[in-house]
Amino acid sequence: MATTDAVQRSEPTVNAHPLKTCDVSRLQPHEPSYAVYQKAEGDEAALRAHYSFRYLLSPVPDSDAVETESGKPCIYPPRFEAGWYLKYTGEFDFYAGSRESGPVINRISNPGMHYRWRQPLDGFTALRWFDLGLEHLSDGQTTEVRSPSEAARAQQAYDEDDHKFFDSVSRGMNFVSTEVRLGNTVDTFGSLYTKARFYFHKDTDVTWGPWANKDVTISDYDVLRLTWVRRLGPQAGETSITWTLGEQGLATDSWDLDYLFSAQNRWTLYTRYHHGPLQTLSNYTQERQSLAIGLKFTP
Repeated sequence: MATTDAVQRSEPTVNAHPLKTCDVSRLQPHEPSYAVYQKAEGDEAALRAHYSFRYLLSPVPDSDAVETESGKPCIYPPRFEAGWYLKYTGEFDFYAGSRESGPVINRISNPGMHYRWRQPLDGFTALRWFDLGLEHLSDGQTTEVRSPSEAARAQQAYDEDDHKFFDSVSRGMNFVSTEVRLGNTVDTFGSLYTKARFYFHKDTDVTWGPWANKDVTISDYDVLRLTWVRRLGPQAGETSITWTLGEQGLATDSWDLDYLFSAQNRWTLYTRYHHGPLQTLSNYTQERQSLAIGLKFTP
């Protein structure tokens, strides 16, 4: 997904004149974070929280690079240009009032180590940065579906439309990721993020429904993500579209359409629509539509 940059401000005094410098914090937002009220097809309504941050391991830019008079906002703050960083992305669903006991179900745990190289150029076709990462992705669940008896239980749940059973199915994988960003969100044609995954350890095969005994894995659904982001103006909203493809191409693709009404408002109202598989990692083969509304957390 699209990543972001954040700044941290401090107020030192130099030569008896109060100045304000723009420091780059080592702890920054990574992917967009949000909290939404979501209703997915074939599931109860839930509060979904998606959060993502990174910690810079490489030295941060010079904190004295930009200065303004005290009390005024920083302009043109230095940014995270390049280097090593750790990242973590998490996601959970809180079924408050829609399921008995209101469980909180972990959906994504995604730590990783990355190196980013930045080339800030203008134009839609200009390479902004290149990112290389080593990542782990899992759902934090414990129900394995490996033995014949476990496969039979999963098939029974599928036949009975017991979607709650699949919330507990364990999924885990490791992969190398590469991501590039072209253009800028405020440009006429917006910005394009392209991320590819190269799996070297994948989850167990799907053993239920029409996917049973067909060697179906996550790589059939998620190896390439294309995200286009366009900001409509300083006070206007921001639109993004994500298209996710696997090794089966259009047969298993999915779409996400996001709209942020305005990043300048007190309440950063946000809507999100999903179509296709990958609504949850534990049951990623299931095609679903979902609609959500809530807040997007912008730096």
